[in-house]
Amino acid sequence: DLAPVRGSRVSRGVYLPPREQQKLLQAAASSPGLCGPRNVALLAVALGCGLRRSELVGLPVEAFEPEGFEGQGALVVRGKGNREDRLPLPPGVRVALQRWMSTRGQEPGPLFPVAHEQGAGWIRRPLTDGYFAELLGGLAKRAQIRPIHPHDLRRTFATGLFLAGHDARIVQRLMRHAKIETTARYDMRGDTELAAAAATLAVPV
Repeated sequence: DLAPVRGSRVSRGVYLPPREQQKLLQAAASSPGLCGPRNVALLAVALGCGLRRSELVGLPVEAFEPEGFEGQGALVVRGKGNREDRLPLPPGVRVALQRWMSTRGQEPGPLFPVAHEQGAGWIRRPLTDGYFAELLGGLAKRAQIRPIHPHDLRRTFATGLFLAGHDARIVQRLMRHAKIETTARYDMRGDTELAAAAATLAVPV
């Protein structure tokens, strides 16, 4: 019989600007052996495709289609509700995946498999959600950027699209959200962008 309690809270999420993304990828590249190209490709996909971490670590090798989207490259992702989508790849992500595949080879199995200690080889077993969270935390510390969580990479993907001027419907489709209200929660643009938007209004005083 009681009315629902209304309200909202300030988002605790993080948006990584390009400079911090670059530092994170450099830290990934410095990982030993096979872990270097694998970690770079792993982060590139997370930042450039906005996958949930369970989707990211669960990708099979055949999910990467280098000639998909008329040669731009694509990833076939199975997400919530067992829904399958084909996502276009940014050029840098396609390059990172091609470099990783030239090292990994075309053997069946996970796209991002578990590596032996010091990256000397790999085991045909996918990474876990927990391992990816630990890996990301360690890379952020090595890169000397603020602490981040896996979902912050998805927030960074969405916010980057908004900053590039893409409309909310396009972002919603790339994020694969059922409701556009969900997409809006991933918009981490701050005071700088709000001030810049307000400055474009010509008030004839």
